[in-house]
Amino acid sequence: MRLLCYCLSRLTKEQTLTNTGTPTPIRTLTTTYDAGGNVLTRAQQAGVGAVTTDSYSYSATNRDQLIQISRGTVHRRFTYDACGNPTRYKTPLTTSPVNMTWTRGRMLASYNVPLAGNTPAANMRFTYGAEGLRTVKRNNSTNAFTNYLWGGDRLAFRT
Repeated sequence: MRLLCYCLSRLTKEQTLTNTGTPTPIRTLTTTYDAGGNVLTRAQQAGVGAVTTDSYSYSATNRDQLIQISRGTVHRRFTYDACGNPTRYKTPLTTSPVNMTWTRGRMLASYNVPLAGNTPAANMRFTYGAEGLRTVKRNNSTNAFTNYLWGGDRLAFRT
């Protein structure tokens, strides 16, 4: 069973409860927002255990641009290009950041994920047709690729 609480059309609390006997919490997620609707905090609690809280920080010049998510002393940071596209995402789990490049304004051209533990690096490249629709996604690290076939502006098939 799920309990959802809203305030000003924003989900502020989501609670998953047991379905048998007296309902008891399995998981509780609580979210706070700023006046502009941006998430400020998300607190998660498993059962009646400890609460884990993520805090969200935004650019001083663009209040909708997320620049950091923090959990205690662990920080995930984001940087952007002049168009507002994310270009870098740094996690505490990797020594190198995830890098993204963009083409023709807001079309993702590449996405590079560094090696993390036993997970291999991924070097993704994207190709677009003249109409601006993605036609190919290729992982240059594994040579795996996906083709996108379009019927007008609707995705018809993906291989």
